[in-house]
Amino acid sequence: MCKRSFVGALFVFFLSHALFGQQQQLDSLRRVLKETRDLRTLVDIHFEIAFIVYDQDIKMGFEESLLAYKLSREANYLKGEKKALSLIGFKYFLDGDHPMAMNYFRQSEAIDDKVDPVSAGYNWTLMGNLYRVKTAYDSADMYYAKATAILKAANDKVYLSYAYKCIGVLRQLQYRLDDASRFYTRSLQLREEVNNKRGLIDSNIMLGSLEMSRSNYIKANEYFDIACDLIDKGFYDNVALKVSCYLNDGMVHQKLGDFEWAQTQLFKALNLLKDQNFAYLYARTSAEIGELYTERSQFDLALTYYFEALRNFEQLRSKKEIGDVLSGIAWVYKSQLNFSLALDFLARSEKVRESIKDSHGLSNCYNVRGLILFQKKQYAEALGELNRALEIRRKLNYKEGVADVIFNMALVYEEQGDFKKALDYQKESMEMEKAFGSDLGMGTSYNSIGELLIRIGEYSEAEHYLKQGFESASRTKSKLLLKTNYQFFSELFEKKKDFVKSLHYRKLYDEIKDSIYVTVNSTKIAEMQALYQVEQKNQEIALQNAKLSLQEDELARKNIIITSITSGIILTTLLAFITYRYSRNIRKANREITEQKEEIQAQSEELIEANETIGRININLESKVAERTLEVKQAYKELDTFFYRSSHDFRRPLTTFLGLAEVAKITVKDTNALELFDKVRETAMNLDRMLIKLQSISDLGAQQLVYKELFIEELIHQVIHSFRDLIAMKHIRASVHVEPNIVFSSYPAMVKIIIENLIENAIDFCGVDDPFIGISAWIRQGELVIKVKDNGQGIREEYFSRIFDMYFRASQHSKGNGLGLYIVKKSVEKLSGRIDFTSVEARGSSFEVILPSSQTMHVV
Repeated sequence: MCKRSFVGALFVFFLSHALFGQQQQLDSLRRVLKETRDLRTLVDIHFEIAFIVYDQDIKMGFEESLLAYKLSREANYLKGEKKALSLIGFKYFLDGDHPMAMNYFRQSEAIDDKVDPVSAGYNWTLMGNLYRVKTAYDSADMYYAKATAILKAANDKVYLSYAYKCIGVLRQLQYRLDDASRFYTRSLQLREEVNNKRGLIDSNIMLGSLEMSRSNYIKANEYFDIACDLIDKGFYDNVALKVSCYLNDGMVHQKLGDFEWAQTQLFKALNLLKDQNFAYLYARTSAEIGELYTERSQFDLALTYYFEALRNFEQLRSKKEIGDVLSGIAWVYKSQLNFSLALDFLARSEKVRESIKDSHGLSNCYNVRGLILFQKKQYAEALGELNRALEIRRKLNYKEGVADVIFNMALVYEEQGDFKKALDYQKESMEMEKAFGSDLGMGTSYNSIGELLIRIGEYSEAEHYLKQGFESASRTKSKLLLKTNYQFFSELFEKKKDFVKSLHYRKLYDEIKDSIYVTVNSTKIAEMQALYQVEQKNQEIALQNAKLSLQEDELARKNIIITSITSGIILTTLLAFITYRYSRNIRKANREITEQKEEIQAQSEELIEANETIGRININLESKVAERTLEVKQAYKELDTFFYRSSHDFRRPLTTFLGLAEVAKITVKDTNALELFDKVRETAMNLDRMLIKLQSISDLGAQQLVYKELFIEELIHQVIHSFRDLIAMKHIRASVHVEPNIVFSSYPAMVKIIIENLIENAIDFCGVDDPFIGISAWIRQGELVIKVKDNGQGIREEYFSRIFDMYFRASQHSKGNGLGLYIVKKSVEKLSGRIDFTSVEARGSSFEVILPSSQTMHVV
């Protein structure tokens, strides 16, 4: 076991407003707003509303700020305009659009400070925050200094307390923790003087985060308890503050080793953020969940949340947090022994941290790289990296980090065979962990010391430390610590030749190992279900696109038909006109045959010319028809290819899901998990049948059918067998009656499609009481008859004329997709057959497929 000291980004609570109360005051302000006509007064009311709602609904706060800005411009109210520009910039700052935010902050700054010194101070504080997030700490310091100077002169304690809090955040990021404490304390004192309830909650959260940086988790927990208690008592009802409370409570309990509680609190925070527009908070919570799953060795889940956090932090351009998350991802890959990826992400993290001069973060990079080199058995290089980390952390007085590096160096010395040095380093780390009050850290140290003492033969002392490790594991309820503890106890008693106790601890080890496996497996099932839903949604989109493509092809086909008909009409009209003209000339020529021989000759020549023209037109039309026919054939071919490839691509993940479901029946014991896998399997099978139907539609477009003999009774039983699970689940009685010695000569796939869809239709709409399906086949007047009868829901008479239409569903509650009977109809027509049906609502339906005698014969 090794220690990493993941440097999580500090939870920096951006919002500082909401200084004037909440819902009751909001209602009161809106009533006053309706009665006010003075533009400047309206602006001030909109500002107060914006301050209140910004904490709860960023979009609404932004809209109020824009309205205030518009009214300020109309009223030539510079004070309102200055404040509005700051608030508009604040919204872009929250969105991570730093250039736009700075643009509005600069516009506000351009308005004379004397117009409103308090707004000037607040604007400079926001500019300091922006530079802080961009890690331009010198510029941040400059604007914070300007803000505090003007706010002190204005004697505005509310905004001055916020400026002090922001400076404290900067000092904490710089790991100047004593300076951070002074500014947080000043901020808290001012907030107490003005009874700023929201500020009091915020201050306790920040003081708690400071104690977290000092590795004083017990004290941190006390501050978080104060903040959460104020929220629970209704001092300030706010989503962002609740998230902050749950997030920090989860973080501190994770450090204290209470993983179950930490997970509960972190997911409470995440659930609250689902419908909120707090991008930073969402990213921060995702990162902390990633770290929690890493601690619990659930690496796939850890990576899922880490990459989600990384995506959001990159959008927000939060370099400090980007560096932290990249390092967390590197740690996961290290734990999976994927050293190449681990070193790659660590190099990216180091580059970001060097760019912002984050020495605290760099020490983390050196520590993690040292452990990777240790695992690669490059011990000298590992000690070099660990010493670099140790030097920085001692300068920063980062005690927890120092303890972690010393612990990791002990692991290297142990592998080098220097057991005395390794033991000294481990005990030094353990004493530091005691000072932090970290049961998790102490438990890790106790177990590790115990293992080392077993290796050097100090069994009594080893047992002493392992007992203390057991107590720490029990307090933290950490199954991972307990598993390691049982393992070392088993090894200890084996060395002492006490095989009874060794076997006892081995059984305890196996039991808790199985328990951890079940917990992890259940989580993975939930993750797989979520991923499956995403996959299913993507497939639905792809299928919808396929339908659109079909509709476009159908439209193009209709255009071709319309064009052809129009051309035919034109041609017919032209021929009729020419014929009429010819006949008229002939009649006239007969009447004047003697006098107008020359005119008749001229008309004959004209007729010949007209005939030549018609011939040319015919040739052109035939060429165009041939060209369009070729285009239609090509379109059908492309469409068939699309269906074939798409259906096979879609069925790959379905095959995977079905395989996983079958494996789960063998490996998973939990009944709830098995039920979940059954649902996954059922859904996958439904989608698979849907894809088969789409393939069937493609098969209907085949140009040639290759006939061969097919035993109809065997084919029916094959189809019944394929639906055996659904038939058993719905308790359907299925009977098959086939006239003996029938062999049917036809296209096998098409006949199977007909039978499958008729039986599936009967299953889908089966009755509730004693459901029954009967399938029979016989020869009648030289034709083959296939009949499928059920006692199910039946069909209303008004729908008889539409049941074979594509996508027709007689009821919104129908489980079908409206393709089954359409495919049956088209398949029967393709085989030159016909289909009849009878149906009575609530009593059942009967379908008869009749195929012509030329495709039927008897075998004697």
